[in-house]
Amino acid sequence: MIDSESLFLTSSTSEAYACIFKLLCDPGDTVLVPRPSYPLFEFLAKLESVKLDAYRLTYHPGIGWQIDMEHVKSLTTPRTRAIILVNPNNPTGSYIKPHEIEAITAWCSRQNLAIIADEVFLDYAAASSPSKAASTAGNADVLTFTLSGISKILGLPQLKLGWVQVNGSEKILKAACCRLEMIIDTYLSLSTPVQIALPELMKTRQFFQNQVIARIETNFSCLQKACPPAGIRIFLRDNSSRLTHLHNTDARIQQSVAIRRMSLLMPSLGRHRWELFFYQ
Repeated sequence: MIDSESLFLTSSTSEAYACIFKLLCDPGDTVLVPRPSYPLFEFLAKLESVKLDAYRLTYHPGIGWQIDMEHVKSLTTPRTRAIILVNPNNPTGSYIKPHEIEAITAWCSRQNLAIIADEVFLDYAAASSPSKAASTAGNADVLTFTLSGISKILGLPQLKLGWVQVNGSEKILKAACCRLEMIIDTYLSLSTPVQIALPELMKTRQFFQNQVIARIETNFSCLQKACPPAGIRIFLRDNSSRLTHLHNTDARIQQSVAIRRMSLLMPSLGRHRWELFFYQ
């Protein structure tokens, strides 16, 4: 059961991040973000004078992408205020597993950190593996902010409506909600018409999502037939001055670089700096 006193509407999840950064951080404080991940975080953090440190997601054959907890711990400092979880991750598409949520929660509890969980794509788990979609909503062990919105779950980015569900121990939850409400009410950016329309819009949720999931599964099936299960992966050592230039440019590390048709150059988190994927 969701407590309406701990649920806040915003004009987008981007605005929700900005409000949460204002709530949790002083200028120069740090938030941990996954890598690879969504490049917009860098811009949102800079606008709030917040520093980002990127923790690794590592790929293990047969298991998939996992949070490198030792790296998370090594990045945590007295100025760290929160850990961002993107579930499922963009661009890897990997879901955060229940044991990873438990590990992150335990570390946050020990270090007095908050969790900021972006779950805008959580509804789109493949029908064959719905158990992957573990949510942080209701996580009361530490201060937890769970974000979503109609941009992704309804495919309606133009209507500008997102939300934040806040959970935590009773004492800290009340203080956090009071202060977050003050921040959001200071701007009042969410329009009344979309709030009134939301109940009717939400009735289309299953219809829209079923179409998206069916299309994804059809496309994935075609790719499996046309390509080897993992494609062809080539590891490149960072001996080229051109690759070194890209590797040292944070903005570009956050993005895939298309170098030719049907291939991608991706920053690697292993012992090689770059990975070249061929899909044909």
